[in-house]
Amino acid sequence: MPPLCEEVMAYDSSRAPVELLKHDEVMNGELVIPNAHEGGITLDMVKKWGGRSFRVEGVGHLRNGMHAVLTPSGSIAKTMEQGACVEILVAHARSRKEAMELLLKLRFYDPRNTERDPKDVAASTVIKPGKVGDFDLGCGPVLGPDGALVKGSEQSAVYFLRGNTAVMVLSIDPGYSVLGMARKLDAALLSCIGASAS
Repeated sequence: MPPLCEEVMAYDSSRAPVELLKHDEVMNGELVIPNAHEGGITLDMVKKWGGRSFRVEGVGHLRNGMHAVLTPSGSIAKTMEQGACVEILVAHARSRKEAMELLLKLRFYDPRNTERDPKDVAASTVIKPGKVGDFDLGCGPVLGPDGALVKGSEQSAVYFLRGNTAVMVLSIDPGYSVLGMARKLDAALLSCIGASAS
């Protein structure tokens, strides 16, 4: 398991107080095995989407998902902060409840600033902004090094569910929007549902 997954799964209630964010409409404990989305997101897809803009590095294939780190290249590298990257984690859970709990833990993971008060993270979480997936979490605007709000920073991290699959797409550079990537991942997960029904 990649270090990110180990770190996220090790979060306890004091670091990620999920009870602050639970919503009854998505906390269905019914098991759905196998998850219809398993295998719906592949490394080849992520490489294709990255194209000339990103190099895929730090890939980890999980038994139940995938973790990839994309580093900018070409013209994108000139527009993003030096040393910035985009992290993608796709985790297929056994139930909607398990996926929701993982999604909330992912929201508390942030390599940009790991010394955060969990109550501040909860307060800055936008529940159901409706941008992607069938349930999503968003972030409030992020402050830059100069203390000013970074324009568009609320789209630099997207956390969403599609069925029993939790997805995180996060840019280390708060000025880079990952919403387009998140929507492509969601479309791939949606296509699995159609394929399994036929």
